[in-house]
Amino acid sequence: MPFSITFTNRANDDLREIIDYYDHEAAEVTQSFLREFIAIVDLLREHPNACPIAFAKVRKKVMHRFPFNIFYTIRKQKKEVVIARIWHQKRNPKALSLK
Repeated sequence: MPFSITFTNRANDDLREIIDYYDHEAAEVTQSFLREFIAIVDLLREHPNACPIAFAKVRKKVMHRFPFNIFYTIRKQKKEVVIARIWHQKRNPKALSLK
């Protein structure tokens, strides 16, 4: 049975900022980003352990066509993947806050 997917408020904010940025560039870029992002969410739904642990119990999925890492945790009892942040790869990782 697939896991459910939830987003933290910060992840929702990250996603909105990314979409707003790409919408100003070109709608086709936004659509391409969303296709890849949705494919990753579908992967995590079916295979939550597919990505390596980055720190503590937080896992990281690297996007291939876009410069972002998706940080997430797994709640096994609830069968839930929690997307914590969508973080640009050039941003300072010390500034990453998952709270």
